[in-house]
Amino acid sequence: MEKMLKIATLLRRAGLHKYMKENEEQMRYDVFRGLGYDIGSGAVEGSCKHVVGKRLKQSGMIWSRAGSSATLALRIAWLNRAWDELWSPKPLAA
Repeated sequence: MEKMLKIATLLRRAGLHKYMKENEEQMRYDVFRGLGYDIGSGAVEGSCKHVVGKRLKQSGMIWSRAGSSATLALRIAWLNRAWDELWSPKPLAA
C-alpha cells in the first residue's frame, strides 16, 4: 500500500512538472507585473460581483439559465456603453 502511495505521488509530481514546463511562458509573473498587468483574480471576481450580483442576486429573484444569460448580455452591453450599438441594427417593430 505504501509503495502504491509513493508511486501515485511520483506520478502527480511528474504531471505537475510537465504542466509547469509546458506553460512556463504564461507564468512569467515578474514580466507581467513589470508591464503593469494585474496578477490574481481579485479584479475579475470584483467585476463578476458587480455585473452578476447587482442584477441577478437581488432578494426573491429566481432565474432560468436562458433568462439570466439574456439579462447578463444586456447588462454587459449597458455597462460597456454599447447599448446603442447593440440596438442600432435592429429595426423597431411597427
